[in-house]
Amino acid sequence: IMEEKLIVAVCDHPELYNTASYWYRDRTKKDLAWRRIGEAVGLAEDLCRKRWNGLRETYLKEQRKCLEKRSGSAAGPSKRWKYSAVMSFLDPFISPRDTSSNMVQGVEEDRKRPSQGPSEMDLVIMEALRRPPPPPPPPMSADEMFLKSLLPTLQRVPPENRDFVKLKMYKVLVDNLPVTLNLENFD
Repeated sequence: IMEEKLIVAVCDHPELYNTASYWYRDRTKKDLAWRRIGEAVGLAEDLCRKRWNGLRETYLKEQRKCLEKRSGSAAGPSKRWKYSAVMSFLDPFISPRDTSSNMVQGVEEDRKRPSQGPSEMDLVIMEALRRPPPPPPPPMSADEMFLKSLLPTLQRVPPENRDFVKLKMYKVLVDNLPVTLNLENFD
């Protein structure tokens, strides 16, 4: 649950991951974000940073595995990491270099080399382009549709109140988990 809280808290601070954000390069703004995340999660800032870096690295490795699977270099079904879906908000901000293996560097090197015909890598890419597109994702569950239906209303909340509303929504969910122990009832 600590990891989930951390992921949700980081998601609320685009200055930490949105490379297009005006605040992305602002060290002061980032430090303030980590301070707030530490308070929200209940951990020291440096621990939050370390855990986040670990989560992000694991997510990038998972994305790399998915890319390799799609390119045909891996076989057999594999289990997805439990936080893959939750951390997918990072996808628009991950550069191809972050998720690629040595294959991308190989493509760049092959293209620099003068050759008479298409290189081996060019042939692999052309073959991949000929393949039919992957099947569409499975239909959304009722819970996913419900959460998605909240988005238009959430976007109408003034930006300065949005983090507070999301935190309240998250608190309601966490308070209703079966493993949650509510110590307030023991007063």
